[in-house]
Amino acid sequence: MLECLTAFQQWFTANGGWLHSDLELAHEKELGVHVRVKHGASLGPDTRVCSCPASLSFSCLDAVASSSQPDSNPPWLALAASLPPEPVGWFFLVHEYLASASSFWKPYIDTLPSPSAAEQLGTLVYFKDEDLQWLGGTNLLAAHWQRTKAWQVYWEEGLDILRKYHWPVEKYTCFTSQWLKGDAAEYSSVDPARAPDTSPYDLQRPKNQKTYRAYFRTQGHEPTAVTVTLPSANGPFQVLFPILDAFNHDHSAEVNWSFEKDSFTMTVEEPKKQGEEVFNNYGRKANEELLMGYGFCVSQNPWDRFALAFRPPPVTVQNKLRSTRPELFDANGWDSSAGTFYLPSPRYLAQSYYHDPFSFWSALPPTLVELLFHMVMRERGKDVSFVNLKDYLIDNRACWDIFAISRQFLEQVQPMLARITLEKSVLPSTPKNKLQANAQIYRDGQIRILNSVLKGIHTFVQSVRPILEPLHDISQHDCCSMLMTLPEVLDIWQQAFPSAHRNFLAGIERSANTSDVHVLQQAGWEEDIWTLWLCWLLIMHEKEDFDKHGTNGENGDIRSKALIGGWTDWLRHSYLPVILDRVRRGTLGSADPRTRFEALRDVDLGNEGNLAETALADLEDHLNDLLGIVRMAADFMPTSLWGDAMWSGDLIAVWGLRITKYECVERSLLQDDDGGKEGEEGLLMYLHRMDGRHVWLEGEYKP
Repeated sequence: MLECLTAFQQWFTANGGWLHSDLELAHEKELGVHVRVKHGASLGPDTRVCSCPASLSFSCLDAVASSSQPDSNPPWLALAASLPPEPVGWFFLVHEYLASASSFWKPYIDTLPSPSAAEQLGTLVYFKDEDLQWLGGTNLLAAHWQRTKAWQVYWEEGLDILRKYHWPVEKYTCFTSQWLKGDAAEYSSVDPARAPDTSPYDLQRPKNQKTYRAYFRTQGHEPTAVTVTLPSANGPFQVLFPILDAFNHDHSAEVNWSFEKDSFTMTVEEPKKQGEEVFNNYGRKANEELLMGYGFCVSQNPWDRFALAFRPPPVTVQNKLRSTRPELFDANGWDSSAGTFYLPSPRYLAQSYYHDPFSFWSALPPTLVELLFHMVMRERGKDVSFVNLKDYLIDNRACWDIFAISRQFLEQVQPMLARITLEKSVLPSTPKNKLQANAQIYRDGQIRILNSVLKGIHTFVQSVRPILEPLHDISQHDCCSMLMTLPEVLDIWQQAFPSAHRNFLAGIERSANTSDVHVLQQAGWEEDIWTLWLCWLLIMHEKEDFDKHGTNGENGDIRSKALIGGWTDWLRHSYLPVILDRVRRGTLGSADPRTRFEALRDVDLGNEGNLAETALADLEDHLNDLLGIVRMAADFMPTSLWGDAMWSGDLIAVWGLRITKYECVERSLLQDDDGGKEGEEGLLMYLHRMDGRHVWLEGEYKP
C-alpha cells in the first residue's frame, strides 16, 4: 500500500494538485487511507493543507466529456440521457477500474478499498442478513431496501444500453456494481451545505443546473475544458476529489473550504503535532447519512437526528396547510419527502426543556408543530387559523393546546420507539464485526433521540400536574391548566356541588353495585365514568341552573364552583359547538351510527371509504352499554339529571367519548425515570380553566 500511496501523491501533484509538505498519506486497517502530520513536523493554526483542481475531480461529467474526443462512440451520452448522474458515474468508475493501467485515474483507483474489503467500505450494500438484523425496526433498513431496489433498476437499464453498444457487459458483474456503489458513495466527501454561496459543483456549472464544465484528456496533452449537458440532472450529485477525500471526518474539526480559481481548497484552523491525524469535517451529518453514504457512524453524534415521516393527513388538515405551508405539497398532493420532519439530538432537546418545559416545543420543527395543531383542531371540530407559533404556543404559554399537541406527538413517536426497542431485544449482546458495531451506534442514537423527545413531553406534562396535598387544596391552585385523576376531579365536584356528586355516583352504583371510585377504577369503569361525568357536566351547564341541579339548597365551595365552571366553559369552547347545537335540537341523525363514529376517528371518512363493520358494531355496543347505565339510573332517580331528555347516544359519542379520548392520557406517562410512585395505572384528564386572560374568537385563537 505504501507504494500505491507514493504513486498516488506523485500523480496528484504532477496534475496540478497540492498537499502540504508537512503532511503524508498513510494507511491503517481501522482508519483506511488517511492524512497525518509527518514525523518531526507540525502544523500551525489556520493552515492551508490541500488543493485539488477541478480537472482532477471524478464524476459522471468525465464520462460525458470523454465522448467529446474525435472518432469516439462510447455509450456515455446515451447513459447520461437515460439515467441520473450518479449511476452514470458508477458505470464510468467500473470502466476505469477495468481499464487498469490504461486509465488516467489508475493511481487514484488503486488506493480505494478493493471490492472484497466489505468491512473497510462499511456501507449498507455490504451488509449481510445477520448484519442487517441490527437495523431491524429502524428507518434506515426501509431506506436501504428502497435504495437497493432503485440501484438494481439503474444497473439493469445501464447494462441494456451497454449491450446496444456491444460492450462486454459480462465484466460488469453485480459484485463490481456493489463495490462501485459503496466506494462512490463513501468517497464523495462533498457537502454543498457547507458552502452556502458556492460549492464544488459550481466549479463545473457555468450556465445553469443542467450544463457543466468538464474536462477530457488525450495522451500527452493537458486536459481540455468542454461544456457538457446532463439532461437528467436534478440538483447536486456526487463528485470525487482525490486526496481531499482521504481526510477522515471529525464533527468537531474546525476547517474551511474554499472554491476559487478552479480548485477545491481545505484549510484547518487548529494546530496539529507530529503524527496526529488531520481531519476534514463533512458537515452536520446525522448517523443515518454517515452510515448510508460513508460507511461509519459517530457515537454520541451531536448532529444526529430522527426522521419522523407523516402519512398524508386528513383532507381538512391538508386544506389548512396548503395556504400556510405550500412546501408540503407537490403537483400530486402531499409530498412525503417534505412531510418528513427531523427530530434533533438529545443535546439540543435537553437544553430546551431543562429550564423551561414550554421551550421544548421551540426546539422542534415549526411546521411539525403547526401540523399537529391542525390535527388537534380537527379532533375538536374547530375551523381555526393558526397564528405565529412562537407568539401563540411558546410566548403566551398556550398549554391548553400544547397538551393536546403532546398527545398527538406521542401517538406518532411511541410506536416507533416500541418497534426499535422490540427489535433490539432479540439481538445478540455484542456485535460480531465492524458493520454490526456501526449499526448498533446508529440504533442506539435513534433510541436516545426518541427517549429525549419523550422526556421533553414528560417534563411539559408534569408541569401542568398539580402536586398538592391534601386534595381539597387543588381548588385553591392558581394554575389555569391541570392534569387530574378521576378521584381528584370528583372530590372538587363534591365540594362545589355535593348533591350532584351524590346523585351521579348513586346512579353509577345501580349498575356497578358500588360507588367507591377507587374500586370502580380497578374494575375497569374509569373511562366510562369520565365519559358519563362529562355528559352530566354539560347537561348541568345547558340547564343554566347549577344551584338547582347541584346543591339542592346546600352551599357549595365557591372556589370549587369557579374551577368546575371554568373547566366546563373551556370544554364547551373547545369542542364541536356546531354538533352540540344539533345535539340540543335532537337533529344529529342518530339513525346513522357513522356520524357518531366519525367523531372518534383519526382520519376523514372521505379518505378511508366505508368504515369496518366490526368497528361500527363495537361502537354501537359501547354506546348501548353506556345508555343502559343512564336508563337504569334514570329509573331509580327520574327527577335527577339522569332522567334528563338530553341524554342520547349522540351526546355520549360526540361529547363524552370524544373528550375522554382526546384529553386523557395514561398515568404511566408521568412515571419517573427511576420508576417512581407517579407511575400508577389509570387515566389523567387535562382540564383548563377559562379566565379573563384567554379569549376565544370564532375562527381564530387569541391569547
